[in-house]
Amino acid sequence: MERTVLTNARIFLGNGFSESHNRLLVCNSQVAEVGFGPSRMNRDDGAVIDCNGGFLTPGFWDIQINGCAGADFLTSSRETIEQALGRLLLHGVTTIYPTVITDSPDRMAAAISKLAAIKDDPARCGIGGLHLEGPAISGGAGKGCHPKEFIRPLTLAEYYRWQELSGGKIAIVTLAPETERALSIIPALVTEGTTVALGHTDADKDTINRAIDCGARLATHLWNASKKTLDRNLEHIGALLASDDVFASFIADSYHIHPDTLKISLRAKGTGRAILVSDAMSGAMMPNGI
Repeated sequence: MERTVLTNARIFLGNGFSESHNRLLVCNSQVAEVGFGPSRMNRDDGAVIDCNGGFLTPGFWDIQINGCAGADFLTSSRETIEQALGRLLLHGVTTIYPTVITDSPDRMAAAISKLAAIKDDPARCGIGGLHLEGPAISGGAGKGCHPKEFIRPLTLAEYYRWQELSGGKIAIVTLAPETERALSIIPALVTEGTTVALGHTDADKDTINRAIDCGARLATHLWNASKKTLDRNLEHIGALLASDDVFASFIADSYHIHPDTLKISLRAKGTGRAILVSDAMSGAMMPNGI
């Protein structure tokens, strides 16, 4: 039996961190015990790791990440992406949902096939599923940095083809509910087990609420890829914040969203319905450059 004890740690217990420095026993890669005080295990029984009073948490999951460490999940080679997955693990990220953004049908299909073919490896961050961000998004203010020439409606035929290429690994689809056929295909995606996220949208409140009624359950990087000036009712943002059925992701870097806006949003959604994402791209983890 492989045994590892992590000692002198502030351990995350589900609703907060332990107040004192404790220990955690891992047997055969499974958490076996959370204890208090110094470890009674000697080094002949297994590895003992001193956390020096640091915080100990489960591995981080990132449900929206476009690349990192020089790898772009849309365009880079499989080898480059696998190297980036190794780098992610060093930062405590154990599972990601690689995000394929709006592009030509062929390039999106190629990226889906490439990412789906990557095998699990304990030396790398794992892939929990794929996140398609587009192509059915707003062509107006909500498009963000997505290339306008490739924005188009999503058909069920295209989705089913992509899902087949992925081996059933498409887990999240971000779309704008005001786009052509979006409201009609949301129930089909939900039936397939895919989480439908609303983002890159200029929809009004009524359209957002109709999408939620159809089964949409996530808001993608709320407050971003939005109009710079919203009306007094906050339009789609107000509807997504007010819904108790919708989880919301936020890029909490103080640039994409002001700390005060994030605080208000977290009070509206509660920590149980808020998800922090990096939305990182290939420049993440790289040295300073242009």
